[in-house]
Amino acid sequence: MTGKIILATIVVLLIGISAASIRIQEAKAAATTVNITLYGSTGGIFHQTPPIGWGFSAATITTPGPTITINQYDYLNLTLYSEDGEHHQFFVDYNNDSTIDPGDPAMPTTFSSSTVGTVWGFNATRSGTFTYRCAIHPSMMYGTLIVVQAVAEFSPFLILPLFIIVTVVASVAYRTKHSTKKMPSIPYLNKTHDAGYDSKNIIEWMKNRETLLIRNFAILKRYNGIRNKGH
Repeated sequence: MTGKIILATIVVLLIGISAASIRIQEAKAAATTVNITLYGSTGGIFHQTPPIGWGFSAATITTPGPTITINQYDYLNLTLYSEDGEHHQFFVDYNNDSTIDPGDPAMPTTFSSSTVGTVWGFNATRSGTFTYRCAIHPSMMYGTLIVVQAVAEFSPFLILPLFIIVTVVASVAYRTKHSTKKMPSIPYLNKTHDAGYDSKNIIEWMKNRETLLIRNFAILKRYNGIRNKGH
C-alpha cells in the first residue's frame, strides 16, 4: 500500500513539473520586444537645474521617473538620452541597494549624448516589482519597473517537502495497520480462510493443547493413585 501511495505521488509530481515546463515554454514563445525611450538628467553639473530624474521625453523628466511595465520574458529594448549631457548608466536594482550587483541587468558602459540615443536592452526573466536607477546618480535618477509574472514559479524545493510528508504519512499508516493486527486466541479450523488463521498457527495451538491435556492427565492419574493407596 505504501509503495502505491509513493508511486502515485511521484506520478502527480511529474505531471505537475511537465505542465509547468510547458507553460513556461509557451510564455517564452509569446514574449515580445518592448521599445522604451528614456531621457535622464541630474540638473546639470551642479545638480541644481531641473529637470532631475527620468522621463519618456525631455519635457517629462521627473523624480521618481515613469513606471515601466512589461511581461516576464519580454525583451526590454531601451534607447537612452542624457538631457544634461552628463554620463549616466542604467541598471535594474533587484535588491534595492543602489549598487550594481551580480545578476542585476546593467549597461556595460555609460551614455552622455542628448541627441544620439544609446541602445541597450535585456530579457526580463525575473518577475516582480523593482527599481531602475542610474548607477552614477542612484539617489536622484530612479523609477519603478514592473515585470508581470507569466506563469507560476516552479521550484523542486517546494515539491520535495510534500513528497517527504506523503512518504512518512504512508509509512506510519502502514506500520500502524500491521502492528495493531492481533491473532485470535483460538484458531478454529473452520476459520482457516480468515486473515491470520493459517495451518502453522493451528498446528502450534493443537500441540500446545495436546501438551496441556497430557500434563493434566498425568496429574490426575497420579492423584487417583495416591487416593487408592489411601483406601
